[in-house]
Amino acid sequence: MNRKESEFFKQLILILSIIGILDSIILLLIKGGVNFGTFFPGIAGSFCLGYLKLCQTKWYQAQQAWLKRIERFCWGLMGLWVLSFALFLGLILAKDSIMKQNSNCLLILGAGLQGETPSWLLEERLKIGAIYLTKYPKLKVILSGGRGQGERITEAEAMQRYLVAVGIDPARIIKEERSTSTRENLLFAAQVYQAKFGVKLKKVTILTSDFHLWRAKLIARQQKLSANGIVAPTPWYLYPNVLVREYFAIIKACLFDE
Repeated sequence: MNRKESEFFKQLILILSIIGILDSIILLLIKGGVNFGTFFPGIAGSFCLGYLKLCQTKWYQAQQAWLKRIERFCWGLMGLWVLSFALFLGLILAKDSIMKQNSNCLLILGAGLQGETPSWLLEERLKIGAIYLTKYPKLKVILSGGRGQGERITEAEAMQRYLVAVGIDPARIIKEERSTSTRENLLFAAQVYQAKFGVKLKKVTILTSDFHLWRAKLIARQQKLSANGIVAPTPWYLYPNVLVREYFAIIKACLFDE
C-alpha cells in the first residue's frame, strides 16, 4: 500500500469511526432499546480513533516494522470476521414467515420497553401479532417478557395492554413475566402453557423480529419444540446494531445451547 492509498484508508477509518460513535449516541437517545448492539459501533469507533492517534506518534513510527506484522494479522482476522458475518446474514435473511393453524398457540417475544412504552422493535411485533390474532380468533397467545432495567412494568404486561387496546380479547392472552432471554422466553412459555392447559406445549408459532427468528427457532429445537415463525419488520436504522448483536448471540446459542 503506497502513501496515498494509506492516507485514503485512514480517512475512511476516521469517517466510519465517527459514524459508529454517532450511531451509538443517537440510538441511546431514541427508543430503539439498549443492548450490546447499541454500544458496539461506538466502542469500535473509539478503538479505531485510538488506532489512528497511535499511528501519528513517534513511538509507532519508530516501531513500524514489527507493528505492521501485527496489523496484517489483525486485518486478516477482520477479513475472516467479515466472511463469517456474510454467511450469518445469509442464514437469517432466509426468512420463514408462515402461520400454521395447527400450532398450539402464538408466542410473541418481548423486545424492551421505555418505561411502560414498547420499543419500536416490540411495537412492530405487536402490530403483526394483532393482525394474526384477528385472522385466527380462536388462537391463544403467550406474551413473553420480564421486567428489565429501566422498565416500570414487565414486557408481557405492556404487550397485553397494547393488544387489549386494539381489540384482542384478554381471555385469549397468557402472560409469561419472568424471562430475560430468548432461551427463557421459550422455556418459561412452555411452563405457563402446561400450567394453564395441563398439557405440554408441542407446536408453537413464534412471532419475533426478522433478524431474530433463526435463533429463536434454533433454541426452540434445542428445547424439543416444533416451531414455525412469523417475522415483524425492523426499522432500517436499527439493522446495523441488531445484526451485530444477533451475530454474537447466535454463536453463543450454538456453542453453549442457550
